[in-house]
Amino acid sequence: MTEPGEAEVRLDTDRAPQRVCAAYSAQRLSQPTANLAHSGSPSPDLSVPTLISFLLNGEPLILPDASPERLLLDFLRRERRAIGTKEGCREGDCGACAVLLGELNPSGEPVYRAVPSCMVLLSHVQGRHVVTIEGLNLNEGLSPVQTAVVNHGGSQCGFCTPGFIVSFTSFLLNTTEFTVEAATNAIAGNLCRCTGYSSLVRAGAAIASEFGKLTAPGPQRLQALLQAGALPSTFESVVEKLHALPEAQSEVVPTALVLGGGTDLIVQRGAGLERTPTANHFASLAERQLTLDGDTLRIPGAATFEDLYRSELFTGLWPLAKADLERFASILIRERATVAGNLANASPIADGTALFLALDAYLELDGPQGSRVLPLAELYLGYKQLALLERERITSLCIPNAQQTTRKYHFEKVSKREYLDIATVNSALSIQVEEGKILRASLSAGGVGPTPMLLAKTTAFLCGQALEVPTLLAAALILNEEIAPISDVRGSATYKRLLLRQLFFAHFLALFPTEIPERELMEATR
Repeated sequence: MTEPGEAEVRLDTDRAPQRVCAAYSAQRLSQPTANLAHSGSPSPDLSVPTLISFLLNGEPLILPDASPERLLLDFLRRERRAIGTKEGCREGDCGACAVLLGELNPSGEPVYRAVPSCMVLLSHVQGRHVVTIEGLNLNEGLSPVQTAVVNHGGSQCGFCTPGFIVSFTSFLLNTTEFTVEAATNAIAGNLCRCTGYSSLVRAGAAIASEFGKLTAPGPQRLQALLQAGALPSTFESVVEKLHALPEAQSEVVPTALVLGGGTDLIVQRGAGLERTPTANHFASLAERQLTLDGDTLRIPGAATFEDLYRSELFTGLWPLAKADLERFASILIRERATVAGNLANASPIADGTALFLALDAYLELDGPQGSRVLPLAELYLGYKQLALLERERITSLCIPNAQQTTRKYHFEKVSKREYLDIATVNSALSIQVEEGKILRASLSAGGVGPTPMLLAKTTAFLCGQALEVPTLLAAALILNEEIAPISDVRGSATYKRLLLRQLFFAHFLALFPTEIPERELMEATR
């Protein structure tokens, strides 16, 4: 996180990723942060766009004088009068401003995802295709998605309707499961105050049923949707049009703010970012690909949490990986929040950080001083203080032993809402057990100290111990001494201590229900 008025800041920060209400954002703005000012010679990473070109609803736009830091939402509504894209929360939480953002994948094929335009800057859409609700209209009549929403009464006041249409269209373009549940999950980031959602769920079910026989996502599906009248003809020849756009132009600005997804910083500063030179680091799909190097999973720092969700390399690490990611944030936010930004945020309650700490992740860093490796557990020096050198960036996050089949993993969090909310306390456990003995373990926790924590003393005690209830009771005492929660709006320090103890037990109850009988543990803790 960065403070307003800091003209020279090194890192972008991305939300936990969770929803951040206006009151909480304001509270965070008043909190102290480390001074991460630039110094020395400029870095190539500080190149600020001077010309922006992209497609808007199939038509090329070349903007030599546009502010690259301007919100896409404001540009669409005020400059292009594309007022079907609604201005709602301006925090990425309501989905009223959703648009499709298209880009070419490593195979050169167009891929479209729904994103909140209030979380996108003009610099983010360089070389991409922006499709608003106006760009989804057919020359005559309604599209099948629009028809389904109308027929099932999915619109009353109509304010939120464009965002739902965009999200349902993204569902048609990308889903691998044409089920009611998948269609409903596709609109998890969209809010409506009128319909009670039942009608929209019925509309999603109708859409899933009508198009359930489509081929796998890709060019053939795009063509099938064009033939079915689900997309207008402006989606044709997009590849050629994107290749014809002018090459990106930029200049080095030593004081530029390095920006990734910006899901936290954009909420904080909003239109104020237009006064801050920004170097865009929202990478292409090709640059965000996860790779396996031997037994190490390498995650680019620019990868989004939705990239993790779509990657079998990541979701294969533990059975509930997708379900856990769905608890973090809506798909709209997951499409924007980057891994490096999440880590650099240094939030003590970042769900992503808790995950990666328990997986013994380490960072690959790059800066003017060269490249180096840093264990994630050594990144946090204090509240919002990072062990990064001047102008050093997180290029990758690496998870060792990613193919270790004997390792079990579990994540827990408690928040006011079960889904899409900021954690009060979160925790993750990675553990390997053989013949009833704990061989290795990594336990992380958030919300119980000024930084995300790897509970080294607790896990050191666990290693070599028998997997039984007395071991957990003894470890819980060490855990209680290792944390330092404070009382705040999310709960008292006493409450957070109790929460973490219960989450610690919950890991073992979920992973080892036979070895750790719930009744025995409950009786022992009374």
